Amino acid sequence: MPFKCLPNCGRCCIIVPIPRNVFRKHRDRCQVEPDAIRDVGSDVVPDTQDHLCVFLDRGTKLCAIHEDRPEMCRLFGTKDSPDSICSYVRSNGQPRSRAERRQIQRETTRCMAKLLSMREPRR
Repeated sequence: MPFKCLPNCGRCCIIVPIPRNVFRKHRDRCQVEPDAIRDVGSDVVPDTQDHLCVFLDRGTKLCAIHEDRPEMCRLFGTKDSPDSICSYVRSNGQPRSRAERRQIQRETTRCMAKLLSMREPRR
């Protein structure tokens, strides 16, 4: 059974590394202006005040670059591993318990803090 996101969710659409070429190609489709752009190897991490992806439409909760979204986004939720686990829905489509969601969110927050501390922002 393929992973299916919850309608009008967007909770997983947080700040993630985006391949530099994808970001440049779709820069005009940003839904909000990034506060800063961090360099992380061959990727960039556009920072926003609300900690959501610059390509997430805040109203519809849809991705403005869905057809060209980063691999991390394509794989998210498809397996129960720390780098792609959805805290709301299991990979088999079953909803998670509140305790499971809290634990996963704590782990995700730690991972993202570590990632974002890797580089200083580029202005």
